[in-house]
Amino acid sequence: MIEAILAGLLLGLGGSLHCVGMCGPIVTAFSLSTKQQSFSRTLVTTTTYNMGRMSTYLLLGIAVGLIGNVSDNLMFLKILRIIAAAALIGAGLAMLLQRQLFHSLEFLGRGIWQRIQPITKRLNPSRSLVQAYASGILWGLLPCGLVYTAITIALGQGELSLSALFMLSFGLGTFFPMLLMGIGFSQLNKWLKTRVARTLIAISMIALGSLALWPMISGSHQHASPSETDAPSSMHEHHHHSLVRSTGSTQFIAERNA
Repeated sequence: MIEAILAGLLLGLGGSLHCVGMCGPIVTAFSLSTKQQSFSRTLVTTTTYNMGRMSTYLLLGIAVGLIGNVSDNLMFLKILRIIAAAALIGAGLAMLLQRQLFHSLEFLGRGIWQRIQPITKRLNPSRSLVQAYASGILWGLLPCGLVYTAITIALGQGELSLSALFMLSFGLGTFFPMLLMGIGFSQLNKWLKTRVARTLIAISMIALGSLALWPMISGSHQHASPSETDAPSSMHEHHHHSLVRSTGSTQFIAERNA
């Protein structure tokens, strides 16, 4: 559970620069729409908007978690976990080497987004908190390679609760940078751009992914000792003989009384 939370937070925090770059124009337009509001109102509206986005991530985590939760194929689950660990390592390497790992995946959701985008234009987040929350939910479906990477890792958790927890943690990792940008602060985003911060987050992601991947590719597992393996069968045989003796004794008593 702790691993899922840490991995989600690190991926979200490290990938938040991708979020700011991709969603920057959206957040800027959002900030301009709330310019006439007080700071407290802007803070509440921006928080509500980002809560809507996190709700989408949570629902996506539940959706992919159901796939692993209903599967009883151990090999299938192992493959999913290997893919998830490899995706986390790949995301860390891409961040460390300053490569665009996510951009090539963004074509996957364009068809869906073309149907959703017209709806977003009818919503005005600054008008009401309901519209701010609805806007956040829809913008959470924006084609984004970072989100697709997170979904892949969530799928590999193999359990509904862990998949949901990972996506929620991922949303939290992106929450604060996007929130601060929305209300006009950018100090955290500037810190995340520094080489030290990027290296620390990237190495942590690679380490977590490697720890998850190593037991599965090394094939290390504990073998039961012969005595432990034979124990169930010995107990079964003992129980069977006892049952036979008991049955024989009952039959003998019945015949004697007859």
